[in-house]
Amino acid sequence: MNLQQLKYVVEVARHKSITKAARSLFVSQPGVSAAIKELEEELKIQIFIRTSAGVEATEVGRSFIKDAEGVLEKAEILGKRYSQTYEPSQCSLRVAGPSIDAAVMALIEIINKNHDSGEGFRISYVNQFAFDVVDSVEKGTADIGIVAFKNYFGQIVDTIFAHKNLEFHPFLEFPLCLAVYKDHPLVKAEHIRYEDLIQYPIIYTDSDFLDNTIQAMELALGEDLSDKLPPLKTVQAIDVYTWMKLLQETMAVGVLAAWSYHGEATANSGIVRLQGTLGDLTERRGWIKRRDTPYSPQARDFIGHVERYYTQYRK
Repeated sequence: MNLQQLKYVVEVARHKSITKAARSLFVSQPGVSAAIKELEEELKIQIFIRTSAGVEATEVGRSFIKDAEGVLEKAEILGKRYSQTYEPSQCSLRVAGPSIDAAVMALIEIINKNHDSGEGFRISYVNQFAFDVVDSVEKGTADIGIVAFKNYFGQIVDTIFAHKNLEFHPFLEFPLCLAVYKDHPLVKAEHIRYEDLIQYPIIYTDSDFLDNTIQAMELALGEDLSDKLPPLKTVQAIDVYTWMKLLQETMAVGVLAAWSYHGEATANSGIVRLQGTLGDLTERRGWIKRRDTPYSPQARDFIGHVERYYTQYRK
């Protein structure tokens, strides 16, 4: 049994036709048929049967195909992780993460440094949400990833990292707060209750907040909100411009991190922070890598720049 046979099986299952599978693989139809027959004889199972509609997988065949897809995926990951498609002297850096100033500034530093060296380089920064970042680093399509998660996810996230053989290194932890436009009715409110909040759309920027807004409010306000789920209205705004524009033009309430970056981003926008924070809710931000893969000098340099950027906000 070899990877080529597994590819043939998966492709035949996808097309439900040996002829179409052979055409997509740019090989001969007899070659595909012979390879699958040889595999079936070796394993002493029947993977496919011929029907009037084409080729169908048997019950054991469906199970085998699923396992074959897993093997091929792992093989692809290994190939991407260990293959060298560029000169050894060339700088390579692959990062996945959200759109944040710290990462952009780090990329600027690295690009300028390597440009001055006169050597070639390949750098990529893919904008992804937290769990997509985890997936990219696990599969080896990104060397390092920038992630952020709420403190009440701590144990769950640690379990996920351990299961996926990833290690997490924190940059900083900061509290969350609410933001509104300057003429919003809640600006003058001395005490904000859940009943007050659900009158307005809640804008969030990260993918995990949608399914956990209720939990966040319960933790912050100390009350059971299970019987008040239907009235909740949420809006996801990925970029800062959209987030600010929605706050300016609607009666929405934004959830953000109470730290220096937002003061700069919202300067002269009319957006203000409500008094207090969302209880003791905080967000942790850091970077991840695979435990079994050392990170390159370029990755180490990138992390160093990001850490120095965040250090400025701790002061």
